[in-house]
Amino acid sequence: MKKNFSEEIYQSSVSEHPALEKVPAEKVMAVIKKALEEISELEKIAYRTGDTVNFNRDEIEKISAIWVFSGPGNYNRPVTHPRYKDYSWTTGMDKDRVDYGILLAEKMTELPNKKHTPFPYFIYNGEKEQNNEVRKVIQKKEKNLPEFKSLIIDGDIHNTVDQTKIFRLPEDCPATNKEIALVSHSEHLVRIMHMINRYKPVPEKMTVRLFPVKTPEKARKAYALSEIRGLLYYIFLSKNHDATEESYAYKIHSYPKTK
Repeated sequence: MKKNFSEEIYQSSVSEHPALEKVPAEKVMAVIKKALEEISELEKIAYRTGDTVNFNRDEIEKISAIWVFSGPGNYNRPVTHPRYKDYSWTTGMDKDRVDYGILLAEKMTELPNKKHTPFPYFIYNGEKEQNNEVRKVIQKKEKNLPEFKSLIIDGDIHNTVDQTKIFRLPEDCPATNKEIALVSHSEHLVRIMHMINRYKPVPEKMTVRLFPVKTPEKARKAYALSEIRGLLYYIFLSKNHDATEESYAYKIHSYPKTK
């Protein structure tokens, strides 16, 4: 990304929301620059569809829940929503995220020490149609994901703020000294963490670990622009200030080093 991309995001955001000019520019630019740094770090280790993945065992054995964020389209109909008509690269994003979350769950069942410990919960919360399609995938048992260990959260969900506010862990899901895996595309995860810091849906004694899905290279600039522009709106202009200037603390997973 060009060195002046931060300024480009700032100008685009002000153009879309003129009220942003009333916020000190240095505060806005600080958020933009930090978000770009985080996106860059996440993209370095992001999962690509079709990858053969060997997860770092020490990192995934503590995970008791996997929270997959819905994306444009739905699992079996990846065509994007009309609001994404100018962003063809969003096609299939929902399926990519769900498949990665399920892959993570499957890999965890292969751990020897998981034989006598609970299967991790697979949690998904999207719009009604998205939820129904993921239920079909689980019910058909095409994936190695026990239905009783999945939680599809229904509700009045239209965006990421709604997903964050309505999220809950199953009552029997251990949280203390455990981790929750968050799955989405790199750019989206950065915005999510500012919303989680606002609404605190994850128990304090539970560590958040991010598992990013790779964004097509040709789409990274446009996606970063869109997500950071949205982040600025939610931090500084939304009625309920649905995101904070600071991100929620998180860890990033890593793949084992190969010889």
